[in-house]
Amino acid sequence: MKTFKPWYIAQMSNGVVQWAGIALMLTPLIIERTGSGSLMGSVMSLIGLFGISAPLIGWLADKYGIHRQMQKVALFSHLLSLILLYFAQTETYTYLLVGLTIGIGTVSQLVLNPTFVLNSLPENEQARG
Repeated sequence: MKTFKPWYIAQMSNGVVQWAGIALMLTPLIIERTGSGSLMGSVMSLIGLFGISAPLIGWLADKYGIHRQMQKVALFSHLLSLILLYFAQTETYTYLLVGLTIGIGTVSQLVLNPTFVLNSLPENEQARG
């Protein structure tokens, strides 16, 4: 029987946000509430632009040894984006803030999750991880 590892939660959060949250909830919700396709495009581009911060996030985590803390920030960021989205009405800045928090959480998890995967495996199996 396989054991449960805590990083599975982060990977699951990333999948839920990317596949269900953005594709099924965020884009139609922005258009329904604001009627603005350009706002939806701006939020999507903001999420995508956060990919540029990936090297900085990895460098900070490695330099200061704060992988777990940054992983918690990423999970909290996804939770915060959901809370903001729930209370958002028609204000542009709120949706941009949702895009910002999703971008931070997603990029952080994509950068940090491989570290947890490799650390959970014995050294001789890390190449397969």
